[in-house]
Amino acid sequence: MNSYSIKFFSVVVCFGLFFSISLASTWDPPVDSDLNWCNSANWWFNDGPPTSTDTALINATDEGAARIGAGCYASAGSLIISQFDYLAEVKVYPGGSLHVYGDTILGNYSATGTLEIHDQVTIDGNLTVGYYISPRGFGHLKMQGGWLSVGGDLDLGDQGGYGTMEMNGGTINITGTFGMLNGHIQLNDGIIYAEDLSFISPYGTFDIRGNGTLLLWQDLSGTYGHSIDSITACNGQGTVIKDFYVNATVVRTECVCPAEDVTGDCIVNLLDLAALAQQWLAGAN
Repeated sequence: MNSYSIKFFSVVVCFGLFFSISLASTWDPPVDSDLNWCNSANWWFNDGPPTSTDTALINATDEGAARIGAGCYASAGSLIISQFDYLAEVKVYPGGSLHVYGDTILGNYSATGTLEIHDQVTIDGNLTVGYYISPRGFGHLKMQGGWLSVGGDLDLGDQGGYGTMEMNGGTINITGTFGMLNGHIQLNDGIIYAEDLSFISPYGTFDIRGNGTLLLWQDLSGTYGHSIDSITACNGQGTVIKDFYVNATVVRTECVCPAEDVTGDCIVNLLDLAALAQQWLAGAN
Protein backbone atom coordinates (compact mmCIF):
# COMPACT_ATOMS: atom_id res chain seq x y z
CA MET A 1 0.00 0.00 0.00
CA ASN A 2 1.42 3.41 -0.94
CA SER A 3 1.88 6.26 1.56
CA TYR A 4 -1.18 8.16 0.31
CA SER A 5 -3.35 5.12 0.91
CA ILE A 6 -1.97 4.71 4.42
CA LYS A 7 -2.74 8.36 5.22
CA PHE A 8 -6.22 8.02 3.79
CA PHE A 9 -7.15 5.03 5.87
CA SER A 10 -5.67 6.73 8.98
CA VAL A 11 -8.10 9.62 8.52
CA VAL A 12 -10.96 7.18 8.03
CA VAL A 13 -10.19 5.54 11.36
CA CYS A 14 -9.42 8.74 13.31
CA PHE A 15 -12.37 10.85 12.25
CA GLY A 16 -15.08 8.34 11.60
CA LEU A 17 -15.41 8.83 7.85
CA PHE A 18 -16.25 5.22 7.22
CA PHE A 19 -16.47 4.21 3.59
CA SER A 20 -17.30 0.62 2.66
CA ILE A 21 -14.61 0.68 0.01
CA SER A 22 -12.01 -2.03 -0.56
CA LEU A 23 -9.32 -0.19 -2.53
CA ALA A 24 -7.89 3.33 -2.88
CA SER A 25 -6.86 4.82 -6.24
CA THR A 26 -4.50 7.79 -5.84
CA TRP A 27 -4.16 10.56 -8.42
CA ASP A 28 -0.49 10.97 -9.33
CA PRO A 29 -0.03 12.53 -12.80
CA PRO A 30 3.49 12.68 -14.27
CA VAL A 31 5.15 15.85 -15.53
CA ASP A 32 3.55 17.08 -18.78
CA SER A 33 0.50 14.92 -18.12
CA ASP A 34 -2.71 15.37 -20.10
CA LEU A 35 -4.47 15.39 -16.67
CA ASN A 36 -7.20 13.16 -18.08
CA TRP A 37 -9.02 11.28 -15.31
CA CYS A 38 -9.61 8.38 -17.70
CA ASN A 39 -5.89 7.96 -18.49
CA SER A 40 -4.49 5.18 -16.28
CA ALA A 41 -1.01 6.73 -16.53
CA ASN A 42 -2.22 9.57 -14.29
CA TRP A 43 -2.87 7.25 -11.33
CA TRP A 44 -0.40 5.82 -8.82
CA PHE A 45 1.40 2.82 -10.34
CA ASN A 46 -1.06 3.06 -13.27
CA ASP A 47 -3.70 1.44 -11.05
CA GLY A 48 -6.49 3.77 -12.18
CA PRO A 49 -8.82 5.08 -13.21
CA PRO A 50 -10.93 4.03 -10.22
CA THR A 51 -14.06 1.93 -10.51
CA SER A 52 -17.34 1.91 -8.60
CA THR A 53 -15.70 -0.03 -5.73
CA ASP A 54 -12.61 2.17 -5.29
CA THR A 55 -11.92 5.24 -3.23
CA ALA A 56 -10.50 7.99 -5.46
CA LEU A 57 -8.03 10.26 -3.64
CA ILE A 58 -7.13 13.45 -5.53
CA ASN A 59 -4.13 15.16 -3.93
CA ALA A 60 -1.27 15.70 -6.36
CA THR A 61 -2.42 18.40 -8.78
CA ASP A 62 0.78 20.39 -9.16
CA GLU A 63 0.37 20.04 -12.92
CA GLY A 64 -3.20 21.37 -12.80
CA ALA A 65 -6.74 20.18 -12.11
CA ALA A 66 -7.81 16.61 -12.80
CA ARG A 67 -9.95 16.81 -15.93
CA ILE A 68 -13.03 14.83 -16.84
CA GLY A 69 -13.67 15.89 -20.41
CA ALA A 70 -15.64 14.77 -23.43
CA GLY A 71 -15.79 11.00 -23.72
CA CYS A 72 -14.56 10.41 -20.16
CA TYR A 73 -17.20 8.73 -17.99
CA ALA A 74 -15.53 8.71 -14.58
CA SER A 75 -16.65 6.73 -11.54
CA ALA A 76 -15.57 6.00 -7.98
CA GLY A 77 -16.92 4.25 -4.92
CA SER A 78 -16.13 7.35 -2.85
CA LEU A 79 -14.17 10.49 -3.59
CA ILE A 80 -11.91 12.77 -1.53
CA ILE A 81 -10.61 15.85 -3.30
CA SER A 82 -7.61 16.98 -1.23
CA GLN A 83 -6.53 16.10 2.29
CA PHE A 84 -3.46 16.60 4.49
CA ASP A 85 -2.32 20.10 3.45
CA TYR A 86 -2.82 19.57 -0.27
CA LEU A 87 -4.53 21.88 -2.76
CA ALA A 88 -6.45 19.89 -5.37
CA GLU A 89 -9.20 20.36 -7.94
CA VAL A 90 -11.39 18.26 -10.24
CA LYS A 91 -13.14 19.78 -13.24
CA VAL A 92 -15.98 18.09 -15.12
CA TYR A 93 -16.12 19.62 -18.60
CA PRO A 94 -18.92 19.43 -21.20
CA GLY A 95 -19.21 15.93 -22.58
CA GLY A 96 -17.76 14.32 -19.46
CA SER A 97 -19.51 12.82 -16.44
CA LEU A 98 -18.70 11.67 -12.92
CA HIS A 99 -20.61 9.10 -10.86
CA VAL A 100 -19.66 8.55 -7.21
CA TYR A 101 -21.47 5.59 -5.69
CA GLY A 102 -20.82 6.64 -2.10
CA ASP A 103 -19.80 9.85 -0.30
CA THR A 104 -17.68 12.76 -1.53
CA ILE A 105 -15.57 15.21 0.50
CA LEU A 106 -14.04 18.43 -0.82
CA GLY A 107 -11.20 19.65 1.43
CA ASN A 108 -10.58 17.18 4.24
CA TYR A 109 -8.43 17.96 7.29
CA SER A 110 -6.13 20.97 6.63
CA ALA A 111 -6.54 20.76 2.85
CA THR A 112 -8.40 22.72 0.16
CA GLY A 113 -10.45 20.82 -2.40
CA THR A 114 -12.49 22.16 -5.33
CA LEU A 115 -15.04 20.54 -7.63
CA GLU A 116 -16.00 22.54 -10.75
CA ILE A 117 -18.97 21.28 -12.75
CA HIS A 118 -19.92 22.03 -16.35
CA ASP A 119 -21.80 18.79 -17.11
CA GLN A 120 -23.27 15.81 -15.26
CA VAL A 121 -22.18 14.70 -11.78
CA THR A 122 -24.05 12.10 -9.71
CA ILE A 123 -23.21 11.46 -6.06
CA ASP A 124 -25.30 8.66 -4.55
CA GLY A 125 -24.26 9.44 -0.96
CA ASN A 126 -23.50 12.68 0.89
CA LEU A 127 -21.48 15.62 -0.44
CA THR A 128 -19.44 17.46 2.21
CA VAL A 129 -17.78 20.73 1.22
CA GLY A 130 -15.08 21.53 3.80
CA TYR A 131 -14.56 19.00 6.60
CA TYR A 132 -12.98 19.12 10.06
CA ILE A 133 -11.85 22.07 12.17
CA SER A 134 -8.35 21.35 13.53
CA PRO A 135 -6.63 21.82 11.18
CA ARG A 136 -9.52 23.14 9.16
CA GLY A 137 -10.51 21.72 5.79
CA PHE A 138 -11.67 24.11 3.06
CA GLY A 139 -14.00 23.02 0.29
CA HIS A 140 -15.25 24.85 -2.80
CA LEU A 141 -18.08 23.80 -5.10
CA LYS A 142 -18.31 25.70 -8.40
CA MET A 143 -21.43 25.00 -10.45
CA GLN A 144 -20.97 26.54 -13.90
CA GLY A 145 -23.66 24.53 -15.67
CA GLY A 146 -24.94 21.01 -16.16
CA TRP A 147 -26.52 18.83 -13.48
CA LEU A 148 -25.49 17.78 -9.98
CA SER A 149 -27.50 15.08 -8.25
CA VAL A 150 -26.85 14.31 -4.55
CA GLY A 151 -28.57 11.23 -3.18
CA GLY A 152 -27.98 12.19 0.46
CA ASP A 153 -27.24 15.53 2.14
CA LEU A 154 -25.17 18.41 0.80
CA ASP A 155 -23.35 20.03 3.73
CA LEU A 156 -20.96 23.00 3.80
CA GLY A 157 -18.48 23.36 6.68
CA ASP A 158 -19.14 20.09 8.50
CA GLN A 159 -17.39 19.47 11.86
CA GLY A 160 -15.90 22.96 11.83
CA GLY A 161 -14.65 22.96 8.26
CA TYR A 162 -15.39 25.83 5.88
CA GLY A 163 -17.24 25.47 2.60
CA THR A 164 -18.23 27.79 -0.22
CA MET A 165 -20.56 27.24 -3.13
CA GLU A 166 -20.81 29.43 -6.22
CA MET A 167 -23.57 28.61 -8.71
CA ASN A 168 -23.65 30.38 -12.06
CA GLY A 169 -25.97 28.04 -13.91
CA GLY A 170 -27.32 24.51 -14.17
CA THR A 171 -29.37 22.43 -11.75
CA ILE A 172 -28.63 20.89 -8.36
CA ASN A 173 -30.98 18.24 -7.01
CA ILE A 174 -30.50 17.24 -3.35
CA THR A 175 -32.52 14.29 -2.08
CA GLY A 176 -31.77 15.09 1.55
CA THR A 177 -31.08 18.32 3.43
CA PHE A 178 -29.13 21.29 2.11
CA GLY A 179 -27.11 22.27 5.18
CA MET A 180 -24.45 24.81 6.06
CA LEU A 181 -22.66 25.03 9.39
CA ASN A 182 -19.84 27.31 8.30
CA GLY A 183 -19.50 28.92 4.88
CA HIS A 184 -21.14 30.92 2.11
CA ILE A 185 -23.49 30.13 -0.76
CA GLN A 186 -23.67 32.46 -3.75
CA LEU A 187 -26.54 31.53 -6.06
CA ASN A 188 -26.24 33.73 -9.16
CA ASP A 189 -28.11 31.61 -11.69
CA GLY A 190 -29.66 28.17 -11.96
CA ILE A 191 -31.97 26.27 -9.61
CA ILE A 192 -31.43 24.21 -6.48
CA TYR A 193 -33.95 21.56 -5.41
CA ALA A 194 -33.77 20.20 -1.85
CA GLU A 195 -35.97 18.63 0.80
CA ASP A 196 -35.00 21.29 3.35
CA LEU A 197 -32.48 24.05 4.06
CA SER A 198 -30.64 24.41 7.35
CA PHE A 199 -28.06 27.03 8.31
CA ILE A 200 -27.40 29.46 11.13
CA SER A 201 -26.31 33.05 10.43
CA PRO A 202 -23.65 34.47 10.77
CA TYR A 203 -21.65 31.24 10.57
CA GLY A 204 -23.39 30.50 7.31
CA THR A 205 -24.53 33.05 4.73
CA PHE A 206 -26.69 32.54 1.64
CA ASP A 207 -27.06 35.22 -1.03
CA ILE A 208 -29.19 35.01 -4.19
CA ARG A 209 -29.06 37.32 -7.17
CA GLY A 210 -29.90 37.28 -10.88
CA ASN A 211 -31.99 34.29 -11.93
CA GLY A 212 -30.94 32.08 -9.01
CA THR A 213 -33.80 30.06 -7.49
CA LEU A 214 -34.14 27.75 -4.48
CA LEU A 215 -37.03 25.25 -4.33
CA LEU A 216 -37.72 23.29 -1.14
CA TRP A 217 -40.14 20.38 -1.23
CA GLN A 218 -42.39 21.56 1.61
CA ASP A 219 -44.83 24.36 2.31
CA LEU A 220 -43.14 26.72 4.79
CA SER A 221 -45.84 29.40 4.74
CA GLY A 222 -46.72 28.91 8.41
CA THR A 223 -43.15 28.43 9.61
CA TYR A 224 -41.26 31.16 11.48
CA GLY A 225 -37.54 31.33 12.12
CA HIS A 226 -36.70 29.00 9.26
CA SER A 227 -33.33 29.29 7.50
CA ILE A 228 -34.96 30.84 4.43
CA ASP A 229 -35.56 33.95 6.56
CA SER A 230 -31.76 34.50 6.68
CA ILE A 231 -31.26 34.47 2.91
CA THR A 232 -30.17 37.81 1.45
CA ALA A 233 -30.68 39.29 -2.01
CA CYS A 234 -27.83 40.90 -3.95
CA ASN A 235 -25.58 41.40 -0.91
CA GLY A 236 -28.48 42.87 1.03
CA GLN A 237 -29.33 45.38 -1.70
CA GLY A 238 -32.34 43.51 -3.10
CA THR A 239 -35.62 41.92 -2.07
CA VAL A 240 -36.11 38.25 -1.18
CA ILE A 241 -39.34 36.84 -2.59
CA LYS A 242 -40.92 33.68 -1.15
CA ASP A 243 -43.65 31.87 -3.05
CA PHE A 244 -45.55 29.17 -1.17
CA TYR A 245 -47.31 26.25 -2.85
CA VAL A 246 -48.72 22.91 -1.77
CA ASN A 247 -45.65 20.87 -0.74
CA ALA A 248 -43.20 23.43 -2.11
CA THR A 249 -41.56 26.76 -1.25
CA VAL A 250 -39.74 28.81 -3.89
CA VAL A 251 -37.20 31.49 -2.94
CA ARG A 252 -36.04 34.03 -5.51
CA THR A 253 -34.95 37.67 -5.54
CA GLU A 254 -35.44 41.03 -7.19
CA CYS A 255 -32.37 43.22 -7.39
CA VAL A 256 -31.78 46.75 -8.58
CA CYS A 257 -28.05 47.36 -8.24
CA PRO A 258 -26.54 50.87 -8.16
CA ALA A 259 -25.64 52.24 -11.60
CA GLU A 260 -22.05 52.61 -10.42
CA ASP A 261 -21.78 48.88 -9.76
CA VAL A 262 -19.55 47.44 -12.50
CA THR A 263 -18.65 44.03 -11.08
CA GLY A 264 -22.26 42.87 -10.59
CA ASP A 265 -22.08 42.30 -6.83
CA CYS A 266 -24.48 45.19 -6.09
CA ILE A 267 -21.83 46.92 -3.98
CA VAL A 268 -19.88 50.00 -5.08
CA ASN A 269 -16.27 49.71 -3.90
CA LEU A 270 -12.66 49.72 -5.10
CA LEU A 271 -13.29 46.61 -7.20
CA ASP A 272 -15.61 48.66 -9.42
CA LEU A 273 -12.96 51.38 -9.74
CA ALA A 274 -10.41 48.74 -10.79
CA ALA A 275 -12.85 47.30 -13.34
CA LEU A 276 -13.47 50.77 -14.79
CA ALA A 277 -9.73 51.34 -15.05
CA GLN A 278 -9.31 48.07 -16.92
CA GLN A 279 -12.10 48.99 -19.31
CA TRP A 280 -10.53 52.39 -19.92
CA LEU A 281 -7.10 50.85 -20.59
CA ALA A 282 -8.64 48.32 -22.96
CA GLY A 283 -10.38 51.09 -24.85
CA ALA A 284 -7.18 53.13 -25.02
CA ASN A 285 -5.44 50.25 -26.74
